[in-house]
Amino acid sequence: MYTTSLKTIARVMSLLIVSMWLAQRVQAATATFGYTGIGSVPDTGDANSINAWKFTTSSTQSGTILSMSVYISGPMSAAPYNQFQVALYTDAGTGPGSLIVSSASRTITPNAWNTVAVSGTLVPNTSYWLAYNTNGRGAAYNNVPLDASGSGTVVWEARTFGSWPTTFGASRGSSNQRGSIYVTYSPGGGGDTTPPTAPTNLQASAVSSSQINLSWSASTDNVAVTGYQLERCQGASCTNFAQVATPTAPSFNDTGLAANTTYSYRARATDAAGNLSNYSSVTSATTLNTPPPTSGSACSAPPLPLTGTRIVNVSIESQLQSAVANAQTGDTIVLADGTYYLTSTLYLNGKNNVTIRGNAGCDGVILVGNAVSTCLQRQAIECRIAVHQIQSHRSCERYWRR
Repeated sequence: MYTTSLKTIARVMSLLIVSMWLAQRVQAATATFGYTGIGSVPDTGDANSINAWKFTTSSTQSGTILSMSVYISGPMSAAPYNQFQVALYTDAGTGPGSLIVSSASRTITPNAWNTVAVSGTLVPNTSYWLAYNTNGRGAAYNNVPLDASGSGTVVWEARTFGSWPTTFGASRGSSNQRGSIYVTYSPGGGGDTTPPTAPTNLQASAVSSSQINLSWSASTDNVAVTGYQLERCQGASCTNFAQVATPTAPSFNDTGLAANTTYSYRARATDAAGNLSNYSSVTSATTLNTPPPTSGSACSAPPLPLTGTRIVNVSIESQLQSAVANAQTGDTIVLADGTYYLTSTLYLNGKNNVTIRGNAGCDGVILVGNAVSTCLQRQAIECRIAVHQIQSHRSCERYWRR
């Protein structure tokens, strides 16, 4: 019996030693990121306001996020106004960007570190924003203390407790102070290796002779999409793509392009870990023609009202189509200022001495579309719209100058 008791004691001791070793391994396998000190400067106004502090990982800080902790100092609001939440955002330069993860609500333990489980991934040499919100009843309650050194960055915006914006947007204010908030993570291994989904529905639209606007459906990611890489090449079937922009939102206006030139585009998404998605499908658009130079007499249209002619006023493209289709010899078709995107060719059906002009003579009217050239080429039509405003074809120039 004595021998059995010794064996039992030895077995128990062995288990205790193993347990202590495992506990030490677990403890050694975690690290922190953020500010673990307790600030000495009381803050105010944290209630129903997102406060976010910026921290940047070093070259050796990476791993799987386990939790976030925040020190909350008194006074405290009475229940149920003693709740808090935390969140982690990507960096957008001057403030937080996209939401990575947010926590559930927890009851505050006053004047203590409050820890809540969250999940995510830290990558080296990357800035993050650690954010806090509470439902305190007033500006004096449930606040996070600040570091007195002034070596940090904090921004804030009003936000009713209980929800986090997917994109932070513009902040209402900022200062150079750190808050007592940090992330606990498991270093190494378990890093984010999942790429975002590929952008879809990439569309390109030429809006002038030098600009094409692009938009696409946003990608998704297991942590967060941090931006996009937009690539371009010249020609409808080109393959020599080169990166031209890295927008954070799923849209971009490409400027400084050559006139009457086709450009092709593709895009892919990236996340904080540097994972790249597959490319989107390729889309193309052709910039508008360069407006021909004015002849110097383009604004010489006589003032309105004219005598001895029927005046037909139009203000939209469909009215212009109707006015031209039903024009009579000697008509003056007066266009209200604006841009008219021609959906079909304009034909005068043999009518002569028809004037198409702007209300003030010329400069306020723009005709866009290949139909303009056919209209002016096939009929002896007086073009009272400035030559340099015709964006589709140069043929109007010779009719205006003769």
